[in-house]
Amino acid sequence: MKTQNTFKLPKNVERPLPITIICILGLIGAVVSLPGILSGSPQIKELGEWFHYHLAISTIFGFCCFLGLWSMKRWALYLYSGILLINQIILLIVGLWNPSSLILPLLVVIFGVAYFHKMD
Repeated sequence: MKTQNTFKLPKNVERPLPITIICILGLIGAVVSLPGILSGSPQIKELGEWFHYHLAISTIFGFCCFLGLWSMKRWALYLYSGILLINQIILLIVGLWNPSSLILPLLVVIFGVAYFHKMD
């Protein structure tokens, strides 16, 4: 009796160069910024203890998003977009929002959307 293999292997997708560059820069940025956030700089503490935790959690989630984008996973783009929205709202609330805080994250989303059809 011959059995059929119903398990489908993931499609072999080559990661586009812009996504590779974004992921490398994002992962390096997260690794470099996390010790500064965790050490509790005075500028961060002035905004309140909650903001310190928000930055740490946001950075960790961002790190996970870049790992997901590296693997070309759609959930990573969804999560990153949600974090982007939450961060922009929080920056507005604390009075720290400016257009430059939106430029780089928005570029990540734009490139992610451009290659969304290649993601699993």
